[in-house]
Amino acid sequence: MQGQLSGYGADHRTILRFYDLAVQRLGGKGLDEWQTDDLPAVVNAFLDIRFPTVIVCRRANSFSWHEYQSRLNLLHSQTYLWNPPGVQQD
Repeated sequence: MQGQLSGYGADHRTILRFYDLAVQRLGGKGLDEWQTDDLPAVVNAFLDIRFPTVIVCRRANSFSWHEYQSRLNLLHSQTYLWNPPGVQQD
């Protein structure tokens, strides 16, 4: 699986997180049980893990931008998406 997804910049840790989320969304079905009908859920799980900012950026001009930013920060608190260390907030 890493060979297939590495073109999207997915490392081993990202793939493990994606797989766990996909299994959860598919009701516990493992990789060997996935069917063609499961493809949208699998793709969405990968996008949610690998490209979480895409969802927020399309709403960047929305009046509720800060609400989306806060949600994203809570979901991905282990990374520095908006406030990298050493960067002063306005």
